Amino acid sequence: MFLSGEVLVGLLTNFVIAGLATAYPLWRIFRRVGLPPCYALLALVPVFGMLAALWVLARSKWPTLEGAK
Repeated sequence: MFLSGEVLVGLLTNFVIAGLATAYPLWRIFRRVGLPPCYALLALVPVFGMLAALWVLARSKWPTLEGAK
């Protein structure tokens, strides 16, 4: 079964809103820990984007913590 145009537009709108709602806080987090904030744009990719952004955040060294030692 194919989705009608209205349903497809609604789904895409929800993906964009959810992506922006997660990308902005991630942008601030990346900037605060000293990493390039453009990694937050990964959250705009449906399904795997948020996981990729969190993986980058979890697996990289935080420059702000290195200066605190």
